[in-house]
Amino acid sequence: MYFNRKPVSSVLAVALAVFIMTSTDLPAFSQSVPPVLLFDRDNGFVPEYALPDVEEREPSSVSDFEQDSGKPGIKDWLFAGAGVLASNAALFSFNHFVMQAEYAEVDGDTIYDNLSHQWVWDQDTFVVNQLGHPYQGSFYFCSGRANGLSFMQSLLCTSFGSVTWEYFCENERQSVNDLICTTFGGAAFGEVLHRLYLEAHEQKSPFAFILSPMDALTGVITGKTQSRGQDDGITSFQNYLMIGSVFENEDTDSPETENSTVFPVNFSGGFNLEYGNAFTCRKNVPYSFFTMDVLVGGTKDYFAVSIRTEGILYRFGTGYTDNGRYMLGCSMLFDASWKKNTAFSVDGLGLLYRMNSEYENGVMFGLNANASWVLFGGNDYYNLYSGNISLPDGGVERRLYDYGTGFYTRCELTAGQKSFGTFGAKAMFCGLFSFETAVPAYGSDGFALIFNGDLSYDHIITKNFSLGIDGNLYTKYGCYYESENVFQTVTAVSLYGKRLMK
Repeated sequence: MYFNRKPVSSVLAVALAVFIMTSTDLPAFSQSVPPVLLFDRDNGFVPEYALPDVEEREPSSVSDFEQDSGKPGIKDWLFAGAGVLASNAALFSFNHFVMQAEYAEVDGDTIYDNLSHQWVWDQDTFVVNQLGHPYQGSFYFCSGRANGLSFMQSLLCTSFGSVTWEYFCENERQSVNDLICTTFGGAAFGEVLHRLYLEAHEQKSPFAFILSPMDALTGVITGKTQSRGQDDGITSFQNYLMIGSVFENEDTDSPETENSTVFPVNFSGGFNLEYGNAFTCRKNVPYSFFTMDVLVGGTKDYFAVSIRTEGILYRFGTGYTDNGRYMLGCSMLFDASWKKNTAFSVDGLGLLYRMNSEYENGVMFGLNANASWVLFGGNDYYNLYSGNISLPDGGVERRLYDYGTGFYTRCELTAGQKSFGTFGAKAMFCGLFSFETAVPAYGSDGFALIFNGDLSYDHIITKNFSLGIDGNLYTKYGCYYESENVFQTVTAVSLYGKRLMK
């Protein structure tokens, strides 16, 4: 019963997302690894984050697509809304007629019941709510962007799509968390997929449709020509494959629940990309610069899936030093990790700082730092997630995690020299404080402090290929007011091969 709830959303979220990535030469996921020193035939060895000789662009108040088509009119809004409703109708029809899902048995009575009752926190699984709904929301968002709506205007489309789905396409009470995750996660996913679609479409790639069906269908129906406009497109892309071991240890206030597990051999793969240039992107055009990191892996007994995107909403400015440059901007963040014994997701708004430097001795240094307010976050309730709590009367709890707000910080350091290789260090620290009304039925409110650290080194083999080693540490302290506290650690050591594609 745990994995049977809303199968369509779950399948679409995981299978389609993975297919999108793998179909475009983006192998699957794992600990993200640092940039490598690249060989440039003109300048010798330079870092991937080397500073381009690009003039500062004038601020623009419109999006890429709007620069070609003008400000959206009433017809564009109608087409955007129609695309949202068509997306809902297609998914509902599949759920109802093909999957014959119980929750898709909708009639006048179920609609009236939804309209006459307050919104609730639903009990769906982590993969459905925290991955499936953001991906579903990307369809609504892309419908707006494909019809010339701005980033903020497309947020209205995403909310509209979520509200209509909750009221009219399910026979269960409309969900607060679905509305939030679909709207903000959908915007983070949608803008990324929209821009990647524009680049793929410009290159006449057959995978453009897979990246954003709403963009492709809108182009066919309306005949509008889209382009990526002034943006640089994908400026850096690298993928990698890993083999390593995972070690887990969980300890609670009760000695009986202490647990240690080893997963000796795990295979994974992933990619990370940068779109645009953080230092020269247009100041007030959301996501004219963004990063994306994806990880997937596991074996028969272990699995790991993580997706992280961060885009600049507004760049305050760029500063210069004798050896490099730096910038500060406002950013939007989506970070989700779903693993065997851990689950974590964040939708956040914050500040992003980036600095790159190069010195005469060939040493290159990069710093990326983020500090965000967590608008909405999800975190596994370990005692329930691990099965330590016995459910009364054979009860089944689908939602093994709670919801909350808090803070999120992340720092990434990269240092390299052409003769020695590239070192990388990453640290994420997050505090999530649960909403009392959103606690799982058999859970407890409280707070969780989460740390995720990563150390890596890679060495260049050829100009486009490197080998490296990576170590990762995940630590969580969960303090619960009506249940046992938990201290959890997960460590992983991996060897990887990485290929630079752009």
